[in-house]
Parts: sequence; structure tokens; C-alpha cells
Amino acid sequence: PPLTDVRGLPRGSTVSIVNPGYLVSGTGAATKVTTPAANRDAVVRLDFGRIVTGFPYIDVQGAAGTTLDVSFSEFLEQQQMVVVRSPVRFAEFNSLPMFTADRVILRSGRQRWQRFFFSSFRYIQLTVRNATQPVTIRAAGARFTSYPYVPRGWFRSSDAQLNRIWDVG
Repeated sequence: PPLTDVRGLPRGSTVSIVNPGYLVSGTGAATKVTTPAANRDAVVRLDFGRIVTGFPYIDVQGAAGTTLDVSFSEFLEQQQMVVVRSPVRFAEFNSLPMFTADRVILRSGRQRWQRFFFSSFRYIQLTVRNATQPVTIRAAGARFTSYPYVPRGWFRSSDAQLNRIWDVG
């Protein structure tokens, strides 16, 4: 799905995010992130403009041991990501906890990571930690997934919110 916005949110003067717009436009030099001081993180948030369903992925190059947290959420709360850890529950079924963030520890060189399970989200946030050497982000996004659906019924009411809920479902 196309990205509509990307924001670099550096914390402190010791963080460098160069060309975050590359992740949306694909033009110019690839995005480079550096966090040379201890306890400094660099955050790049991707906005898809709507909720999508897919497998989040990244294509990065960096030094071995650099940490990259990939989190995703359907909404922001006070302009912050809402990361979830809760048991998966369907009727009588209880499962292991579900997470909306994954931690990727880079090996040396270029690599691609993709989440094993699909998720729904509007935002993907990349948090780069301990990047004393530049981390190049060549691509970040989602491999879209869905299934064929043919509507067999309809619903309309005088309540606009109920109509929106039906349309989303």
C-alpha cells in the first residue's frame, strides 16, 4: 500500500535522520539514521493514511548488533504509538500473548526482515537504537494481504456512525 507520510522524530542533538522522505517518494538518497550517543533512539514513523492489513517489512543495512524495533498500530494516542501485549481471545480460545512490536537485531550488511503474521495497522514505527554507525533504510512498508469478498447483504440506518461501522466491517 502507498505511504502517505513519514516523520523523523529525533530526540536530542546526538541523533541524525537524513532524508526520511525517501521512504515515501523513493527519490534521492536512501534514509540514513545514526544514534552515536548512548541511550539515544531515533524514531521514524510511517503513515499509510488508512488502516491496512499486511505483513510489515524492512530492508536495512547496518552494523551487527544494532537494534531496530518495528512497532505498528491502528491509531495514535496523544501522538504516540499504542503498542499492545495481550492474550489472543476468540470465543472459548485463549492463546499466547499478541504483540504489536518486534525487535530486530541486525547482523552486518544488508538484510530484509518481514513479520511472520499479518496484522492490521495504519502506522509503522521504526525505532533505531545503538546505531553508532549509520543504518540505511532502503525500504519499509507492508506486503498487503486480503481475501476475496463478495457482499451478500447490506445495512443502512439513520445513525451515520453505525453506517460507518458496517462499511468498515
